Amino acid sequence: MSHYERVFNAIVDGSVDRLPAFPMVCGLSRRLVGATHREYSTNAKVAANSLLAAQKEFDMDVIPLLIDLSVIAGDFGAKIRFPEENTPMVEEFLIRSVEDYEKLEAPEIPGARMKHQIETTKLIMEKVAGQVPFSVLVEGPLLVLTQLAGAERVFKDVKREPKAVDTALKVITEAIVDYLDCYPDGGGAGTICMDYLWGNRTIISDTDYRNLEGKYEPKIRQKILEKGYMYSIHNCGESPMLDIQIREYQCPFYSLATYPDRGENRSISKIVKEYSDDTVIVGSLDTQLFTFGTAEMVEKATRNFMEEVARALIESGHKSKFVISTGCEIPPSIETKLENITAMMETINGYGPKIQEKINGELRV
Repeated sequence: MSHYERVFNAIVDGSVDRLPAFPMVCGLSRRLVGATHREYSTNAKVAANSLLAAQKEFDMDVIPLLIDLSVIAGDFGAKIRFPEENTPMVEEFLIRSVEDYEKLEAPEIPGARMKHQIETTKLIMEKVAGQVPFSVLVEGPLLVLTQLAGAERVFKDVKREPKAVDTALKVITEAIVDYLDCYPDGGGAGTICMDYLWGNRTIISDTDYRNLEGKYEPKIRQKILEKGYMYSIHNCGESPMLDIQIREYQCPFYSLATYPDRGENRSISKIVKEYSDDTVIVGSLDTQLFTFGTAEMVEKATRNFMEEVARALIESGHKSKFVISTGCEIPPSIETKLENITAMMETINGYGPKIQEKINGELRV
């Protein structure tokens, strides 16, 4: 079964030889082509070749296309630092006062960093469209705002100066919509995955979230669908607002992390059983395993995770509505062990068909 067939059959809970899978190998992929992270973040050909190399090396069913989380903020004018071998980050915030929220203006679109991600997407589409699905991660409005002003300031100002915060969010949303409009037509070959990290109950209330990012979500979703992409959401927070982001946002793919020791959503089993009628859950192996664990530890964790997901799918009456992934980007540092990623995918390729036979047998498919 091809990568494309496996993923798209899973979307409709159809027949698969094993559950689709991909580790979120993004910036780390540059090590496969001998590039630096700075090159990955600034040269579209390097980024595309890196991500394509990772898909081939690890036999991934989806290409996760993430540059970093400061793409849009950088084009708005935040000062970005580009380390040679680590993720770019905001070095100097653009918004430092209430007045700065109100004065925020959209940049020329697409800006240089947006162009980089768009061009990377085009190059990947030219190589794999119709063969390997891809998922382009784009920062949501509230995430962009925290990159422009700092999370601490934003969430204090949500209470102190809500109108000013909303003024900035409106400008950012319009910029995101214009940015999305610059992408090539997707033709159903991939998803645009919005990072709505701050829809997280450990940070903000449901009411505040709906009144901020929530009211702008329909406009973003509409543009993604107009451009011919499937819509997906990523939220690696401790307590994501699943009812809002899955059901209210009508999200067909939902990527998340689970934290067994904290947060509201500690069990992948519970999430699958509660939400697999509504969406395809994507997750959620611990990314730290790939840096600090061994191949044997990754193999064991992957097998245990697959067993847990299989039981949850059976109990919910589904045979394939799940994509095995990591809860977030695998750390792109030079300490991360590539052999651990190989161990994950080899375990899935080797053990996955047996798991699928078990699911099919229990459901009498």
